[in-house]
Amino acid sequence: MSRRRAMVLPIVIWCVAVAALITSATQLGCYRQAVMGREAMSKVQARWAARAGVETVIAIMEYYGENPDPDSAFAMVNDLEDNAVDELSTGSFEIYHEIDGAIYPGPFDEHSRMNINAVSRAQLYNMDDVGLLADAITDWRDTNDDEEMSGAESRSYLGRSNINYQPRNANFRSVPELEMVLGVWPKEVRGEDWNLNNRLDPNENDGDASFPDDNADGVLDYGLAGLFTARTRPYPQTMAGEDRLDLKTATAEEVVERTGLSQQQATQLVESAKQANFYVEQLISTPLGQQAQQPTTSTSRGRSGRSSAGRTQTPAAQQSATLKPEQLDNVLRECVTQAPKPGDAGRVNINTVSKRVLEQVYGLEPKVAQRIIDRRDTSTGITTLGELSRIDGLSPQDAAQMARTMDTQSSVYTITSRGRAPGTGTEVEMIVVVDRSTLPVTILEYLEP
Repeated sequence: MSRRRAMVLPIVIWCVAVAALITSATQLGCYRQAVMGREAMSKVQARWAARAGVETVIAIMEYYGENPDPDSAFAMVNDLEDNAVDELSTGSFEIYHEIDGAIYPGPFDEHSRMNINAVSRAQLYNMDDVGLLADAITDWRDTNDDEEMSGAESRSYLGRSNINYQPRNANFRSVPELEMVLGVWPKEVRGEDWNLNNRLDPNENDGDASFPDDNADGVLDYGLAGLFTARTRPYPQTMAGEDRLDLKTATAEEVVERTGLSQQQATQLVESAKQANFYVEQLISTPLGQQAQQPTTSTSRGRSGRSSAGRTQTPAAQQSATLKPEQLDNVLRECVTQAPKPGDAGRVNINTVSKRVLEQVYGLEPKVAQRIIDRRDTSTGITTLGELSRIDGLSPQDAAQMARTMDTQSSVYTITSRGRAPGTGTEVEMIVVVDRSTLPVTILEYLEP
């Protein structure tokens, strides 16, 4: 009997051990499932927090689309900055970007850079970061198959064994497309911002510890992507929310009503706009009374009974047609020489353009570029391109030429929203590109890295 008991005891111990192992395995499995469930829940919370940030930005943009502030270029921007960070019951979000080494709350303005499809070949040539690549970039986007001096067309691409594509011979669709241009390397395009999110991420500030290689100086190097964009679109309305007045089709009476010009000035402006080479920004450098290349005509008759048609304006008449500074500002705010068309590249926003773009793309001296930045750093920003004519060191001709590619407001923004779950700190990032020139706001791109 005692012998049987001695045999049962090890069996019982073994069964208890097996049961303990099964219980431990079950507990471990349940724990892992719980952890995975909590991680999944945290990701869901972080994702919806990030989305809340995106929707907040879109809601603010739509509000100002319906309720514009004609007296401030920063009204919407300030509101976006105030709502760039928020704590929610199920998480939090933050939206910010970096320009010239400084961190700014809110979405990134794509119009702070020059559209790669609008920059001229001469501008590309004069840029230190582009130089001889200018011809290859121009050949990629032009519609012909004729190679520029140091450019590359179809035969150059087809002659490479490791390339199985040809130039688009149309506009760039994105800045990363620059990497496909013969002679351009990804490092030149992206710099340290390899994911192009306009933020200095940890792996972009750790030297050669992780990809990509960087100088670990705490300042984000954007590469060519810091100068160019392909996303901008024209903003069709004035700061007051009205459609811009097309001088090619407008009447003198409409010009008077919208700008406050005299009838004579409005008539002169409408007549000048009929010239093929006239653009409204030209008024910055050339007074209105000197615009007409053709003699101004009149149907009145003098004492001799001869018609005065074909007579040129007298100096007095030219003087009366010249615009005062406030009149010039009104014309530049309200009028265009030609209404924007779908597919046109958007203009650079003078209120957000970076100093690097002003220096490298526009070729301004650093002190002149800084004067533009200083002038816009007021509570209302720059509300008229006429301000360019008041920048010390900028000639009227250069100011007029710059104004042709500039505006005081923007259409396209990139929202980089990072959501964070409470407790676990799990983060999810969303990158959404939106166009506010339409109502409702249009989502152009959506990405969750």
